[in-house]
Amino acid sequence: MECQSPKFRTLFIFLTLFLLAVGLFNVKLEKRIRPKPVHVLCYHDIALNPTSRFTRSPERLESDFQLLSEEGFTVISLEQAMKAGASGSVLPAKWVAITFDDATTGQYTLARPLLKKYHFPATFYIPTAMVDSGEFVMKEYRGTMNWQEIGVLAKDSFQIASHGHSHENLSRLSEAALKEEVRESISLLESRLGIQPTDLALPYGLYTRGQEKHFLELGIRSIALTTTDHGEGEPDLLKIRRFEVLKDTGKEEILDALGGTNKEGKP
Repeated sequence: MECQSPKFRTLFIFLTLFLLAVGLFNVKLEKRIRPKPVHVLCYHDIALNPTSRFTRSPERLESDFQLLSEEGFTVISLEQAMKAGASGSVLPAKWVAITFDDATTGQYTLARPLLKKYHFPATFYIPTAMVDSGEFVMKEYRGTMNWQEIGVLAKDSFQIASHGHSHENLSRLSEAALKEEVRESISLLESRLGIQPTDLALPYGLYTRGQEKHFLELGIRSIALTTTDHGEGEPDLLKIRRFEVLKDTGKEEILDALGGTNKEGKP
């Protein structure tokens, strides 16, 4: 028996239009929802005439620092942010931390003076094999810091942490190779600088969920990300979301990533 009565057709059309309207409303609502702000900036090489997309000029770096000051951001150390997250203490309403990967000479000669000028703390993630050999993480880089320069950064109270040993893609390593890669990095940082690093920036931002337990076994408390985030994972392993500031990243992009005021003041 077919239901073709005018009453049925009217009801059917009404329900169809209602569901369509709800769907369109949800689409518009979803577009208005902003992602959770990132509070950690990630830089790589700093050079006078950048050629790599991962290299920022000192002029643009200083412009970034001015932007943070003008927009009312409080630049804190990554250590302070992590301790606040562990203790539940409240951070400034608008806070940001600054990190550098790859241990390039430009970070020492160009970024360090600007950090000191603005009294900004920062974390430097060190690929220890590159420092030992003098090789570059990327061929476009102008050079790699030596241990003496990294020691000066440590004496300046900048945090020194691990960026792996040979900058291998950790997601491709076996369990044994992964542990060796991290252990060697930690060992060199301890022997050369007298520090005990517990924080690791993932080379290329990549890892696998199954590796989280191994990081904890090696004494790592945090992994700094740039690309991959597998969700909550091991609760004792802190994941640090970062925004990469590249050669041509604009001020609007940085402000959009930072997301304005963080009302809860949480990492």
